[in-house]
Amino acid sequence: MKEYIFEAEVLKNGELDAAYIEFPYDVLTEFGVKGQVKVFCSINGYEFRGSLAKMNHQCHFIGLNKEVRKLSGVKFHDIVNVKIWKDDLPRIVEIPEEFGEILIEYELLDFFEKMSYTHKKEHIDYIYSAKKEETKLRRIEKSIQMLIKFREEKLSRKSTLKF
Repeated sequence: MKEYIFEAEVLKNGELDAAYIEFPYDVLTEFGVKGQVKVFCSINGYEFRGSLAKMNHQCHFIGLNKEVRKLSGVKFHDIVNVKIWKDDLPRIVEIPEEFGEILIEYELLDFFEKMSYTHKKEHIDYIYSAKKEETKLRRIEKSIQMLIKFREEKLSRKSTLKF
């Protein structure tokens, strides 16, 4: 598998607490696609899964959320050593049994399983990063309410479609 090794500056995304690095190669030439490419990335030796995306940017980039920046020890405007290679492995989020049972109880399991890898991972990480049991339970309740609202919004959008 081809690896892309380069140095890049950690760029700040406007006023947001978000960062990214630009991919200095042409994605169409390298991967045969114009859109998003799932990749493994190593920044200063810290490895994580991400995506090369363009999103109205002049070139493809990979986002560095707060957790990635913390674990890799990088800050805005640092120059970092980057290694990227294509990720062809399936992206699977394991649903903890306790949360799965609650999803079934609220008839949300099928809906949850159809969500993107990123959204599922965000919910699971949010809930199970809690240090106290009562915090975890509050987060489960909040997550369930968010999922119910999101499902209702999706259903209401479908019902207003005209053919």
